[in-house]
Amino acid sequence: MLTRTTRNPIDQLFREFDRALAGNVACTPSSTQGWYPVDVSEVDDAYVIEAELPGFTRDQISINLEDNVLTIEADRSTGSDQITPAEGEGEGQTEQAQAEKPVATVHMRERRIEQVRRQFRLPRGLDAGRIDASLTDGVLTVRLPKSEQVLPRQIAIN
Repeated sequence: MLTRTTRNPIDQLFREFDRALAGNVACTPSSTQGWYPVDVSEVDDAYVIEAELPGFTRDQISINLEDNVLTIEADRSTGSDQITPAEGEGEGQTEQAQAEKPVATVHMRERRIEQVRRQFRLPRGLDAGRIDASLTDGVLTVRLPKSEQVLPRQIAIN
């Protein structure tokens, strides 16, 4: 009897991605939380990670670097199955009327991921003190500058 093994297409995509970058940047999506798309690129002096995080605010996103592993997490969970009325629904009402408006109970939620997390194993030779991040229109951009020691340089002949 032949047994056919199936591979998760996402896992296959990450294996191909790892091979394409020749081990320079490896990324791992968390299997227990939501997933978000990223682009990882390399320019002369830095690596750049662009991650789509629509609906998350700066306060809901955390970026950590430890042992050359960059972790990007976003969390907007409320911890309950209750939601407040949609933005703009209470416009024109007094604060008291808005406060008395019943809270809706969520029976199914497909369009809003509450928590996402990705990790990226980075190459040695980054200047951790100059890493910066920005969030514009739901796209988080993390710029990881290479240290001066790993940048190519021209050596003069005496």
